[in-house]
Amino acid sequence: MNVKALIRRAKEAPEVKAKPSSNDSFESEPEALGLACLPSPAWRELGLRSAQLAQEWLPEASEAAILRNLQRRPGDFVALRSKRTARFGGDPGPPFVPEPLPDWLNELCAAVSSAAGLPMPNHVLVNHYQPGQGILPHTDGPAYMPWAAILSLGSAAVFDFWRDHAHAASGEAPALSLLLPPRSLLVFSEEAYSCHLHGLAERRFDRLQEVANPPQPEVPASWHEQLKDGCLERQERYSLTIRHVPCGESRGCDSSADSSPPERNLCH
Repeated sequence: MNVKALIRRAKEAPEVKAKPSSNDSFESEPEALGLACLPSPAWRELGLRSAQLAQEWLPEASEAAILRNLQRRPGDFVALRSKRTARFGGDPGPPFVPEPLPDWLNELCAAVSSAAGLPMPNHVLVNHYQPGQGILPHTDGPAYMPWAAILSLGSAAVFDFWRDHAHAASGEAPALSLLLPPRSLLVFSEEAYSCHLHGLAERRFDRLQEVANPPQPEVPASWHEQLKDGCLERQERYSLTIRHVPCGESRGCDSSADSSPPERNLCH
């Protein structure tokens, strides 16, 4: 089911409206996501220390509400070579220039914090990919606390981890390849965050033979229509990378609410 179909389907159900907020700069009223009573996620260990995945964590109605809220904010997106991107929460710097998150993103961040046992996120980067687009292997760097949560919307895709830059450039298979279904929540920290690179290959079809979590055709899912002859045909996809930017005098912001742990060298 593609992004437009998800939104069209959700419009048939009653919508939960949020009160107008000064933090929301678009014309139409944003929607609340209805995440107050989510069940505890079923986390799956993935063969890479400090990385775990909750498949289909987000309800379909909440997915459609997020997509509608994002599509109401076209001015927030910047077109890059291989994607469109929008940043919420401010420039991570340094110095960090914090900005209030919209209410519906605060709701999402609170749900992620509760589900994964993480500090309350204060920064969300949205990437919008068309089929065939991706992002080169990279690390997120020291601007953030050493963890990230990635919420996938609209389409499944295969997400790769690499040991280092040399490994990513070698042509060898990734250290770990994961199938990220729509509405799944991937959380990684420590070694997986600080030492490994991660990325999304620029291709329209993903081979599924090497993924650590192959699909289960006997468990029906709407995105299984993307599966063809052992491959996954990508569709339009949004990813929300949810993180926390620590504060402190060196970053030019108030550190009173920050509880960042001291950094450790985890790569050697």
